[in-house]
Amino acid sequence: MPEMPPGFELDSGLREDMILSIHSAYFAPHADYQDGKVIMLWLIGTDESDDPVEVRMSCGGGWQSDDSNHIYNPERKKQHVTKTSVYGFWLSYAFEIPELAKVLVERADSLGGAGSLDARIWLDLILQLENRELKWGKNIDAQEKLMPVAYLGMTTGQPELGEQVAPQTPSQLTQPGIPNATVDPLAVVKAARAQATQPIAGQGTVYDRAIQLAKDAPDYASFLATALSDPEILADDELAVACADQNQIWAQAH
Repeated sequence: MPEMPPGFELDSGLREDMILSIHSAYFAPHADYQDGKVIMLWLIGTDESDDPVEVRMSCGGGWQSDDSNHIYNPERKKQHVTKTSVYGFWLSYAFEIPELAKVLVERADSLGGAGSLDARIWLDLILQLENRELKWGKNIDAQEKLMPVAYLGMTTGQPELGEQVAPQTPSQLTQPGIPNATVDPLAVVKAARAQATQPIAGQGTVYDRAIQLAKDAPDYASFLATALSDPEILADDELAVACADQNQIWAQAH
C-alpha cells in the first residue's frame, strides 16, 4: 500500500494505549473466535477512566483448561505457550519489563510453578499497554495489538493468589446466558448505558446480593472484581451488565 499524503492518512481504528487494572484473569474460549475451540487468556478490568475493559488473546491451538485457572496441551511433551500466539507475543513484551518479570516469576513460584500456564499470575496487576505491530512472516498479515510496555504496580485490596479467580468454568462459558460467551461484553455494556435510567428487571435474591456487594466494597474496582466472581450474577445477562456499568448497581448502592 502506498504511503498516504498529508490529509489522507488512515487510522487502524484501534485503541492506541490503555492503563489496565486487572480484576479478573482466566482461560476460556470465545464463541465468536475459531468456533469456540481455541482457548484464550481473558484479562477483565478497568482502564484509566475506571471504565470496564477486557483484553483477550489466543494461546494457540491444542490448549485445554479444566478449571479456567490453568491450561495444558495433551498434544505436547513440553508445556510451553507458542511464541507466535498472541499470548506468546504478550509474554515476550511482558518479560522485557524487568519489574514485571520479577513479579510474574515470584507469583508463579508461589502458585506451584506453572508459570505462564496459570492465569492468576496476572491478577491485580496494573499495566500500561500500547499498540504494537505483531508480525508472523510470509503470507500472514501483521496485526496491531495492545501489549504491555510498563508495570505500574497493583490495585488495592489484593486478593489471595491461591484462590480460584476465574468467574466461570469453560463448560459454563458455552451457555448462552453468560455474555462473555456470545457477544463482546463492551458492546453489551454500551447498550446497557443507553438504557441506564430504566429499572432492572428481576430484582430478586441475586440482585439484592449484588447491591450488598456494592455497598460493602471500598471502591468500584473491588466491587467489579467480586461481582465478576459470582456465577449467579454472571448467569444473569442483565444483572451482569448492570454490575459492569458503574452508573447502575454501583450508583444505586451509593
